[in-house]
Amino acid sequence: MTVQGWESCDASPELSLRSSFDSDDRRVVCAPPGEEWSGDVATSAGAFLASANGPSGEPRVYIVDVGPNGATLSEPRRIWSRETGQISAIAISPDGDVAAVAADFGEGRHEERVSLIELGNPPASTSRDVEIRPSAHTFSMAFSRSGDLAIGRVGTERGPQSRELTVLTCHTDHSTPRQARRVAEDHLRGIGQILGGTISPDGKLAAVAHSSESDEAFCLSLIEVSTGERRLLLERENRVTDPAWAELAFDRDGTNLLIGYDEIGCISTSSLSYRRIVEVEEGGWIRVAWG
Repeated sequence: MTVQGWESCDASPELSLRSSFDSDDRRVVCAPPGEEWSGDVATSAGAFLASANGPSGEPRVYIVDVGPNGATLSEPRRIWSRETGQISAIAISPDGDVAAVAADFGEGRHEERVSLIELGNPPASTSRDVEIRPSAHTFSMAFSRSGDLAIGRVGTERGPQSRELTVLTCHTDHSTPRQARRVAEDHLRGIGQILGGTISPDGKLAAVAHSSESDEAFCLSLIEVSTGERRLLLERENRVTDPAWAELAFDRDGTNLLIGYDEIGCISTSSLSYRRIVEVEEGGWIRVAWG
């Protein structure tokens, strides 16, 4: 699943589903009438979340139920909305029971809240806010099967522009999580600037996209959550058109990693073989998720 947009264009972002890497068949999913997708997307078994902007820019999140291979789609159901603010990241647990929404509020959108939403029928029966550093800005979130929530954010104790990937441990009843540990930080242990992050389905590994310490290369690393041990998966020369953020998503068994950066690609976490799936046009941006 991808959402693609363009920095200097009035065209609305496009959300589309592919049944496989080798298929040219794309299914475009339209936003609700009068709204447009705003970019963030997340998947679980049998459903996906997508963020949208209302007619006057109101931030909203929808859930869509998906049939086998994307053959059938339900109508989008709204699970979260506010009158003001801007969504910065969304996530859904692998079992589809809980969603997380990070949004910026306040003057200059410098007041952020992360909400946990219980999904039922009807959805969004309960919502709770997670305590987070007030000046932080979340740029990525992902759940593991055990309920751990990986949060990539800008604004740490080291400074307002410092980035980190932190893993929070959620209780089995999805009550408010507690901080477990900081997995990665800028400019430490071979990492330059963090560009994106996610957590493996079993919660044992974190994937981090980052620049090299010299900022001359784009890198992708796997980090053991329990020990902090890092393994380099990918390193290539930085390109002029590279964006400041990268999207990462594991497949269901954690053996392959989807990368959305200057292109959409997939890398095996064991053989390190890489394949390009879609090239992104210059001046465009991409979001990816793996159902």
